Amino acid sequence: MKSLAFWTLCTTYFLIVFGGYVASSNSGMGCGPDWPLCNGVLIPVLKGATLIEYAHRLIGALLALLTVMLCLRLWRSSRSGTDRFVSAAAAVLLAIQIILGAFVVWFDLPPIVVTTHFFIAFLFLGCLLWIWRRAHHSPHLHQPVKRTSIGIEAKRHIHLLFVLLAATLLLGAYVKHQHYGLSCGWLTCGEQLWPSNEAQMWQTAHRTAAAATVLYTIWTAFVAHKRRWGRPLERRLFGCSSRTAASSDRSDHRCDRNSSFLGDHPFGRRHMARLAVDRP
Repeated sequence: MKSLAFWTLCTTYFLIVFGGYVASSNSGMGCGPDWPLCNGVLIPVLKGATLIEYAHRLIGALLALLTVMLCLRLWRSSRSGTDRFVSAAAAVLLAIQIILGAFVVWFDLPPIVVTTHFFIAFLFLGCLLWIWRRAHHSPHLHQPVKRTSIGIEAKRHIHLLFVLLAATLLLGAYVKHQHYGLSCGWLTCGEQLWPSNEAQMWQTAHRTAAAATVLYTIWTAFVAHKRRWGRPLERRLFGCSSRTAASSDRSDHRCDRNSSFLGDHPFGRRHMARLAVDRP
């Protein structure tokens, strides 16, 4: 159980990272508008964008198999209502992910569907983290998980921090897939401070959420130090704030680099033409 949970978790993390590479290399339509087939066949010619997208699908199939095995084993080995709820939630999220993955290619990468697909992947990862922690602390699932000493105040701060992180992830994914990453400069939007069109508003909203996440993480780390919640939690909070700030600083450069690949792919050219028409 513990080993299966660990490898399912690792496969999920790798699939999320690899999915980012699929998006950044504009390989999302490498199999064309076909699903579950790829370019009309079961095993296509594996090269270029087709190879990248097909590999992503194969890893997803492996993850589906591991998840079904893990959820069935957890359901059968535990009578805890929480255990069964989390395993059922993971199975449902996996099914939703499969359906959204099909919608992504059927409808030619609609940004709202791609963003939802990305966000549900993190919810699914959260379920797997919970299952792995459960198996790690209680390998036989007979004794309850040891409760932490974090109080209600700490949980309230951490829950709000998770909400801010979720908002930052959602807005960032939407901005990226709408190609709004270069709508504003670092501190201004064109020649003015405030956004003046839809693209600039989305980009500004993402930056505001990222800034709020960084500041609130630093504040939570300060409160954790003052209230003595524990050194490990303090280090994690400060590390999270520094990484979030660094990733926000690099987001414009990634968008600039990714946009240069669009003209090399037929579907990419279509997206650029659509973007040119939609923007004022």
